[in-house]
Order: sequence, then structure tokens, then C-alpha cells
Amino acid sequence: MRDVVEIGMGRTARRTYELDDINIVPSRRTRSPKDVSTAWQLDAYRFEIPVVSHPTDALASPEFVIELGRQGGLGILNGEGLIGRHADVGAKIAQVIEAAEKEPEPSASIRLLQQLHAAPLDPDLLGAAIARVRDAGVITAVRVSPQNARSLTPVLVQAGIDLLVIQGTIFVVIVMAFRKGLVGELGEWWKRRSAPTKCSIQAGF
Repeated sequence: MRDVVEIGMGRTARRTYELDDINIVPSRRTRSPKDVSTAWQLDAYRFEIPVVSHPTDALASPEFVIELGRQGGLGILNGEGLIGRHADVGAKIAQVIEAAEKEPEPSASIRLLQQLHAAPLDPDLLGAAIARVRDAGVITAVRVSPQNARSLTPVLVQAGIDLLVIQGTIFVVIVMAFRKGLVGELGEWWKRRSAPTKCSIQAGF
């Protein structure tokens, strides 16, 4: 299997792997922790452990992202999730859990989630969540969908993010937030994109 795949004329992407694709087999020989490094680099950003969180509301709260960052991993906030729509996110998630426990069928909790996500995005709420992560001194990454990248990127850059993660159903693009002209370039790239490929594109500028 190739580590690099073509995603269009003159463009390549590095293939990534899920846990199901990897087998860890013990060796007869042992290694001292001093001789082993799990660190990895994304442009100017260094991470001590190879862990990246999925940007879901139930997992990636600002508190979780801060703690994961302190442990050396990368936590990603959901820029279109509940943290930017409701001030009391914890209470909203508790309501969803309660609905799921009361009703065996998932329809009730799904309807409640749809109602919660129907609330408009509040840039001030989203900016406050980003500020909490940034002020904690860890790398700040926020996820947006391709269709909302153009409108949300200026808000996120102004809030002080380090990494912008554009996540679709097929692939992910990670770009540096401080790139000048980022919004326009992202829009042009999206127009020129070729047939989608199941891979991760990490573009550092």
C-alpha cells in the first residue's frame, strides 16, 4: 500500500491509518523509554504523543482539549458544535444522555440533538471556548465542515486558533490558521478539488 496517493494533477496526500489498520506485536527485545520517542511534528507544532481527538461535542470539551494538550496530544474543538450554540453545553449533553436512557429507541435523543444543533452559532460563545484553550497554553485546533469553512474561518482566526481542521465525510485538511488570504485560497482549492480520496491531507504553510 502506497504511503502517498495522488489527489489530482500535481497534488499528493499522505495516507493515514486507523487503529483497525495497525497491529502492535510484542518483541523479544525490550527498549528503554529513553531510547523511544512518540513525538510527531505538524509544521511548527510538535506533539509528544500520537493522539488526536475526534471533534465531537460529547468528547472534545474545552476542558478535555486542554488536558489532552497538556499530556502532549492534539485536541480539536468542533467549531460547529454545541459549544458555539449554547452557553450551558454540559447541561444540554446531560439532557441528551437522559433522553437516551429513558427511551430505548434512539429517535428521542436524535430529535433532541437536532433541536440543539438547530440553534444559531454564536461567535462570542465560540470565541470564548477557543480563548479558554488558547489561554491554557496548548495548541488550539478547531474543526469546521467544508461548506462552512469560508464563513467561519475569519471568526476562528480572529479568536486566535493555531490549526484549522476542515473535516468532510471522506477526507480531512489541516491548514495553518495564520496563512494570509486563507479564506479565498480555501475556496479556490475546494472548487479545483478532484474526485475525493479516503486520506488525510496535512497542508502546512
